[in-house]
Amino acid sequence: MGGEKKTPEERISRFLTDAPEWLTTACVTIGSSATFYAFGKGGLAWMVISGALSLIVGLGLIGLRSKQQKAEDRSRSDWEEALREEMQSEVAKQIEQDDKAFRWAMNELSGAILKTADGMSDMSEEPLRLQMESVRKIILNMIRQDLGPTDGVRACLFTVNRDQSSLSAWQEDGRTRGKLSDRVFRRGDKTFEDSLKGINRFERDTLNTRVHEEYGSGYQTFATWPLLISGTLYGILTIDAPAAGDITDHDVDMFRTFAAVMSLTFAVEKSAPGIRADTDGAA
Repeated sequence: MGGEKKTPEERISRFLTDAPEWLTTACVTIGSSATFYAFGKGGLAWMVISGALSLIVGLGLIGLRSKQQKAEDRSRSDWEEALREEMQSEVAKQIEQDDKAFRWAMNELSGAILKTADGMSDMSEEPLRLQMESVRKIILNMIRQDLGPTDGVRACLFTVNRDQSSLSAWQEDGRTRGKLSDRVFRRGDKTFEDSLKGINRFERDTLNTRVHEEYGSGYQTFATWPLLISGTLYGILTIDAPAAGDITDHDVDMFRTFAAVMSLTFAVEKSAPGIRADTDGAA
């Protein structure tokens, strides 16, 4: 097969080390017996020679096999050690990545909370409303920048309409460049009904979902999170992206955190309209 050509010595050595166990035993047994017989009877030089040769070959085979076994054990030990070091290195890298992700998440969360706290410096009704709206826009921008792929993500906040029975897009940040979604969430809509129950949604691929509903254009994966406080729905936070897989489980975990901070902006704004989850009317 085009392998390296071995010398006669290498072929003999390989043959001897690969010799079956019974051959080694036979050589040692024959050699020992012949030598013992020769010493017992005397004068049988050929038997001494043959016996000695058989004994030497047998012992030689044992020695060669022992060396080969030690070499194989050493090689296996080196391989296992290398594999263990490689696995430890991979674990260390993963821990480092998780640590960076955690620190990044805490930094983003702290920023969002501080923005909310700053907005509460003036608790009179109109300044507070304006400050909370400003914070919501900042949070939407954080979601768009920090979650999903670099391009194509859209974050949108749907708030309760004046009829206090539906929700429309209030503000969004992302690929639509200021053009608000025309989607309206109302009774009978799965997202609306789930939100009243405090249930979020995450559709990894809208083409494979079992839920039969019409989706907007420009995205194939999305997540929603209800802004539900004490049984009152104040808004629905959404994120979507063009391709399936653009939004991950990790993104959804962070999305939930941003939604929690966003909820605080409605909790402090007493005049914000809402829909009670246990009735058909306004809060």
